[in-house]
Amino acid sequence: MRAGTCARMRLAPARVALLFSLLCLFVYPTLAAADFPPIDQVIRDSKAAHEACRQGRARQLVTALDVGAARPRGGTPLQEKYDVNYYRLEMKFDRANAIVSGNVTMTAEVVAPLAVCQIDCYWIVNVDSIKLNGEPASWWTDSRLLHIDLGRTYAPGEVFQTQVFHHGVEEQLAWAALFFDEYDGQPVIGNLSEPFYACAWWPCKDYPNDKADSLDIYITYPANLFCSSNGNLISDVDHGDGFRTTHWSVRYPIATYLVSVAIAEFTHWREWAQRTPTDSLPVDYWVYPGLVPQIADAYAFTVPAIDTLSRIFGRYPFPNEKYAMSNFTWGGAMEHQTNTSMSPGMSENVMTIVHELSHQWWGDMITCRDWHHIWLNEGFATYSEALMVEAMLGTDALHSYMNAIEYYGPGSIYVRDTTYAWNILDIIVYDKGGWVLHMLRGVIGDEAFFTGLRNYGASPLKYGTAVTEDFQYYMEQSSGQDLDWFFSEWVYGYGNPQYEYMWQSVPSGEGGYRLDLIIKQVQTEFEVFAMPIQVMYRLDDDSEIYDTLWNDRAFMLYQREFAQNVAEVHFDPLNWILKGFSEQPFALTIVSRDLPAGEETKPYYCELAALGGVPPYNWTFLGGDIPYGLNFTGGEQGIIEGVPTYPATFYFTIQLTDASTPPAGDVFGFALKINPTVHVGDCDCDGRIALTDAVYLVNYIFASGPAPNPPAAGDLDCSGFVNISDAVHLILYLFDLGPGPCR
Repeated sequence: MRAGTCARMRLAPARVALLFSLLCLFVYPTLAAADFPPIDQVIRDSKAAHEACRQGRARQLVTALDVGAARPRGGTPLQEKYDVNYYRLEMKFDRANAIVSGNVTMTAEVVAPLAVCQIDCYWIVNVDSIKLNGEPASWWTDSRLLHIDLGRTYAPGEVFQTQVFHHGVEEQLAWAALFFDEYDGQPVIGNLSEPFYACAWWPCKDYPNDKADSLDIYITYPANLFCSSNGNLISDVDHGDGFRTTHWSVRYPIATYLVSVAIAEFTHWREWAQRTPTDSLPVDYWVYPGLVPQIADAYAFTVPAIDTLSRIFGRYPFPNEKYAMSNFTWGGAMEHQTNTSMSPGMSENVMTIVHELSHQWWGDMITCRDWHHIWLNEGFATYSEALMVEAMLGTDALHSYMNAIEYYGPGSIYVRDTTYAWNILDIIVYDKGGWVLHMLRGVIGDEAFFTGLRNYGASPLKYGTAVTEDFQYYMEQSSGQDLDWFFSEWVYGYGNPQYEYMWQSVPSGEGGYRLDLIIKQVQTEFEVFAMPIQVMYRLDDDSEIYDTLWNDRAFMLYQREFAQNVAEVHFDPLNWILKGFSEQPFALTIVSRDLPAGEETKPYYCELAALGGVPPYNWTFLGGDIPYGLNFTGGEQGIIEGVPTYPATFYFTIQLTDASTPPAGDVFGFALKINPTVHVGDCDCDGRIALTDAVYLVNYIFASGPAPNPPAAGDLDCSGFVNISDAVHLILYLFDLGPGPCR
């Protein structure tokens, strides 16, 4: 199944905090703070869980296999021509002989003419034979792919079925996604296939962009053990020859990396998560017997966590099957669909339980379409931990948790190189991914954020796959804002803003005060960030006023009027932005830094301004190029004026000093752009207005021809747009039937 204006931060301080606290009373009625670990333990557990899961999932990178090399973004060109509908996975684990054998049936529908079917299968899986639609097929293999000759070209809409018979030895299979281990002296078997290692133990189309609509798993193994897996248990048959076969059925779409087998001598018990007064979800635990005493208390948190996340995100997404947790001995944990795998070291970790459970929504129900967008899985699960912390311990604990997972390392959360698992599962997609959601919530507000999250989960993407732009769409719909700027800088961009701010409160007017607040972005390695920044002003009477400032330049001055003196300024007091910042003493500063552009042959005048220090000021030209035709008047004035005669961008440096002893100073390098004079109507820029300009304009509007040069030359009616009305205006003027250009 295949998937197919400046914003303002809405952070009403006390009111939103109170409203959200009241919301939590409604949203989270089944949990009490006493059931939850203290915030310090939560933070330790969360950090340990993220690192363990990251390392565990990336452990499959084995150089000897070279299984990760040259992975395409999606399927191969031939794989993109068919859509998998169904897998039947039959496997036998013969521990006595250390052999794994079986066969995989795949049913697929053709979506583009196809004569050769390619299936992912690494060389450690030995293919014995293949059938096509029940008959022997012609096939060949290389180190990563099976190629099956379909015998003819299948047309779109036709369905075919392959059956691949295979075997492998434990020694080789254990290099990749399967493991054969012991715990407390008892044999255990399990798997971890993320991101692209399912095909290292069963042949499949191993890309998340093509989920099978359904799956049946038949596992045969030593009869003294038990196999837990995805979906519902259909049958469990002891053959009387030392082996048993367990059949699990999955009837929700599932990605190959989410298929699970966990085989061991388990202790099993079941609880129920209530969905309605008359209908409940089975919650199963398959635990190594020796672990039961130490993990029972943590596991008791699972059912209320399911109820809580269901209230935040929407109903548990696999209500007709189950939720389970099964031990395995890989590192960390893994969100196998409806059957999370938990390592012994993580089984006592409540935050691991929350993290993997939340993946049932974000990762399993909606799966990243390709590994570039893995943050849609891991960042969402990380922020789900934060939401649980907020529900249990309050807003202060939420911010403590987010502070503890701040990420200031390199890279973007959009994974550009998905060749190897280490790149995909880097800690940035967990921690900075969670921060992106936290900041987005701060930008658009609680109501829009949670509405958008639920709409995203209930959308046609449900049980399918998504990329960042899909999530962005639903957040834009709920907020009514264009959020392209946000996702561009935080998902696809690099780094973090580094702010410096300084302020002064000075008397002004009728006994009031003027606040001068300067915010600089001083990061040098990364571009300037656009973000709304919340500030809190504390006045002399201890009253607090909150303000939200749009910031998108390296230097910005904000001025506010107050009836009282401002005693304190707090920058992003609730820490909604992943940033560095420092407060600096207010100093003499040139504040007119973005000079207005001039126009060739048009008079220009600009008086430079400054704040701070001790007047009178002294302006001095230090060097560079003043635009031709302009002059700089220094001393106490600091004026640039004249009539520019040449269009270009000019760069020059000016120094400011004050009257203090010794004098304070500021130096700034200016850029002043002089634009060419716009001759409205001269669309082809040949110095005259003629019929050729009308042809040029019509060609631009209707035939994607070149734009007028400059664009304003085509705006004959001064509407601010160049469109058909301008072409009509020009034609009427040329034939003396209408007025001339508007200017």
